[in-house]
Amino acid sequence: MSESLDNTLYIITGTSGFLGLEIARLLCEEGCLVHGLVRGRNTSTPYPSQMVQINADILDRESLENLYVNSENKKTVVIHSAGYISVKRKNKLCEKVNIEGCKNILDICKKYNSRLIYISSVDALTNCDDIICEPSSFELNDKVNSYAKSKAIASQMVLDSLKEGLEGSILIPSAIAGPNDYKKGFIDSMLSLYLSGISWFSIKGGYDFVDVRDVALASVNSAKGMGDKHLYILSNQYASVRDIYNILADYVGIKRPFLHFPLWTLYIFIPFMELRGLFTKKESPLSTCAIKLLGFIPNYSNQQAKKDLNFKPRPLKETFEDAADFMLERKKN
Repeated sequence: MSESLDNTLYIITGTSGFLGLEIARLLCEEGCLVHGLVRGRNTSTPYPSQMVQINADILDRESLENLYVNSENKKTVVIHSAGYISVKRKNKLCEKVNIEGCKNILDICKKYNSRLIYISSVDALTNCDDIICEPSSFELNDKVNSYAKSKAIASQMVLDSLKEGLEGSILIPSAIAGPNDYKKGFIDSMLSLYLSGISWFSIKGGYDFVDVRDVALASVNSAKGMGDKHLYILSNQYASVRDIYNILADYVGIKRPFLHFPLWTLYIFIPFMELRGLFTKKESPLSTCAIKLLGFIPNYSNQQAKKDLNFKPRPLKETFEDAADFMLERKKN
């Protein structure tokens, strides 16, 4: 961490999102100079008061110049956490945001000689039955949906730029969970549904989860110069839906689920969830692609991140208990 706080400007995309907001909070708590990209005004997001809100759009290359206001004589570091998550097999907007947006970020980082920390996803990796480590390249032939495909394409673009001399790293987190998800993402919605009283059943299947606070800290460490590798997997451990619901049940004092349905039963609910999405104007968390992912038990290696980025994932019990506290408190208000 050789750069002094006074001489470094940290630029964060996606500060309205789950991870971006946590990264901004950590940097502001350390007294760093932070510019956060926001699209319009969002009064529901508790941005750190020290963060300078910059109105820009990653799809508008010219607007990204606003992020560099008052950056003269400063080292600049861009943490690109903005992205469009979708479980649909085909989603053109998802691909546009994740691919074209990343290209625009790469272009401006090269123009201003910025260090780039790109937040990818384990969905961009190629699944296998062995231990999954950081890849030498990102493949497209096994990607089940637009999100996985777009993150793989964007990750490869960044990796190519890093190999050509751009300074930075690609961080590859698994499913991010924990407290303070003000945007109410897929995992938050799944937990909220259970805590709302639908607590008598669970679904077989699961995913590898990691705490948002641990990913944010690793992102900050990487932004400050820790680690000399291009790629770092930020995973924690696999947990089934049943495991997660049991943690919540024991913590809040409700009965554990007593029925555990096989994954195929979720296909029955896809049309109903899609219809619900039309009314709520939010994408359904269920799709054939999402169900396939729930059926895979990955074995990601986070050893490189532990070694180079001081990555110390906390127990998932703490992650989901803190998430429950946040959701229950939000419900009161």
